[in-house]
Amino acid sequence: ATLITHLINMYFNYHYAYFTTLSKKLFWRDFLKGREGLESSSTPHCSPLLVNAMLALGCHFTDVPGAYATPGDSRTKGDHFFAEAKRLILVNDEFARPRLVTVQALGLMSVREAGCARESKGWVYSGMSFRMAQDLGLNLEIAGTTRKRMSDEEIDARKMTYWGCFVFDK
Repeated sequence: ATLITHLINMYFNYHYAYFTTLSKKLFWRDFLKGREGLESSSTPHCSPLLVNAMLALGCHFTDVPGAYATPGDSRTKGDHFFAEAKRLILVNDEFARPRLVTVQALGLMSVREAGCARESKGWVYSGMSFRMAQDLGLNLEIAGTTRKRMSDEEIDARKMTYWGCFVFDK
């Protein structure tokens, strides 16, 4: 648990400021709920996929032993968490179930791949993220009864995610 918290903090301290794609406040709220064992429907701003994508990025900003897939080989930083994120996408059919956290995770995965000199793979994740964001209507204004069911924070989180995807895609 200490490693996980450290890596998420590394993500927020060094990556989040440049590529903001989610609400930090809502993520932490739901991350803590998830650690308490609450069902995933009560944690719409956190998922195992998103956490693993964040951990893979966080590894690049630290030298703690758990950051390396192969101890001491800096080329493998975060590879184990990224592999788990890829596994979760397939096992849980994440690409077939559009959710805000999936859009966010795919965006982060795209940035990581591009940052590891795998730009073509990065474009694949970016494309999936951006298309899923559009499927969810993140590019549309929230109005009517939907607006009444969402807090301002949730609406802001949707906007952050959409514009984050837009930036990644461009």
